[in-house]
Amino acid sequence: MNKLAAKITDSEVEVMRVLWEVGGELPIAEIRETLEQTSKWESSTIKTLLRRLCEKGVVLAVKREVFYYQPLVSEAEYNEYTTQRLIDRLYSGSAKNLVASLLGSKKLADADIEELRALFKCRTALSYRLKRQIKIPMKPTKTAHNYSLQHNIIVKTAHSNCLY
Repeated sequence: MNKLAAKITDSEVEVMRVLWEVGGELPIAEIRETLEQTSKWESSTIKTLLRRLCEKGVVLAVKREVFYYQPLVSEAEYNEYTTQRLIDRLYSGSAKNLVASLLGSKKLADADIEELRALFKCRTALSYRLKRQIKIPMKPTKTAHNYSLQHNIIVKTAHSNCLY
C-alpha cells in the first residue's frame, strides 16, 4: 500500500485529479484555470494545496519559466489505498462483505453485475493458472483503452472479456 496516498486530504484529491487527468506535468496556470472552473477556490488556496502536496512528497514541482507540477502518486495507487481503507473501516477487511452490501442495496445494475461476474470468472481462471504455474501468453491489443494488466493477463473491463 502506498504510504504517500494516505497523506492526501479530500481537498488535495481535487488538485490531484487535475494532474491525473493530464497524465503528466502541468503549469500552475492550467491547474488554477481548471480548478477555478470546478471549485470556488481562490488562487492562493490552490497554491497552498499544491505546496502541501509537494511537502508531502505526493507531487513534484519543477521550476522552469514557471512551476510545473507532476503527480508522484498515481490515481490507481490512491484508489487502491482508499478502497482498502474503506473495506477495512466499514467491513472489517472483508471485500466479500462490501460486494454483498452493494448487491443487497440494489446499487448495481444488472449490466454491472454481469460485468462483475465475468471479472470474477477471469480472476478465477487466472488464480487456477497461477497455482498450476502455467504461463499465460499475452495477446497484443490495439489500444490500452479500458484494459488493465495484472499478472500477465489483460482483462477488458468495458465488455467483461478475458484475453489470454
